[in-house]
Amino acid sequence: MPQGKSHGLVMFIDWSGSMTGHLGNTMKQLMNLVLFCKKVNIPYEVYSFLDGSDADYNYSKERKKNQDLVIHGFALINILSSRMSASDFTTAASMLMKMSGAFGSHGRGRVGTPSFMCMGGTPLNETAIAAMEIVPKFQKRNRLQIVNTVFLTDGEGSLLNRHYENGYQQSANFTHMVIRDPKTCEETVYDNSNAWRSGMLQTDCLLKLLKIRTNSHVIGFFVGSINDVLSRENYFWPDRCNDVNDKYKNREEIKEKFRKENSLVINSTAFDDYYILRSSGLDTDDEELTFSAKATTRGMANAFSKYAGNKISSRVILNRFIGLIT
Repeated sequence: MPQGKSHGLVMFIDWSGSMTGHLGNTMKQLMNLVLFCKKVNIPYEVYSFLDGSDADYNYSKERKKNQDLVIHGFALINILSSRMSASDFTTAASMLMKMSGAFGSHGRGRVGTPSFMCMGGTPLNETAIAAMEIVPKFQKRNRLQIVNTVFLTDGEGSLLNRHYENGYQQSANFTHMVIRDPKTCEETVYDNSNAWRSGMLQTDCLLKLLKIRTNSHVIGFFVGSINDVLSRENYFWPDRCNDVNDKYKNREEIKEKFRKENSLVINSTAFDDYYILRSSGLDTDDEELTFSAKATTRGMANAFSKYAGNKISSRVILNRFIGLIT
């Protein structure tokens, strides 16, 4: 409780198909973060967000009022929680590591995911809306003063461009959309003039409303390669990409810094803090985590303990989080 403030963490992890190659290293980062939260008694909830879940698990809105945004079918799976017992945490963490392939060849590679966790698209905008209900409940339940809301993804969310009218879905033909939070009555204006940036810009609008509704610190992590970053440079660095010569210089600076530091800090989004992480730089192991596929619960616990004791400098997400609460 730095400066007398009680902290909590709610994390939303992209479970889309494009995350397949990043999941192993991402899970290693996640485990370090939640093990730290457990160690210092910080309440946390971790959700995976996906759009390929069984219909029974999909988020749905019971009442559909006129002008309500149409939310595409998606699901939030509460994969880890500080409310879990020690044995439940060990089971859940072990299965997440196995599903992501984080154990490598010594763990016999990846195992299949259950049907309700099938990897599809990236419902990032839908998740930002759902967070407006999830985060306040989490804060109230744990009597927290400060909540850090984290989104980790490797892509953009799809555009929400339909609304309800007399119980039916209607397409929105617009240049500008005013998005209004019915609880706070705050509004943001979404500009649709740049179609290729539409999903990103709409996310910014929803994040602004999320921060007002929850009064939480909203952090974003984008996981990808240098090519993923450069393909979005007009969004990440809009002020530096107007002139052709500056744009080329900017690209070389980005490449050099990204390869050297494995991360970049972005200031052009609605996130309070936004970091681009190099996927290959997320691996926290000096060597592969090893234990028998027939390891007992105690054996797995010992392996996790040894794994968590590796060099702190490689814990990118954990280090960023620690910086926020100290």
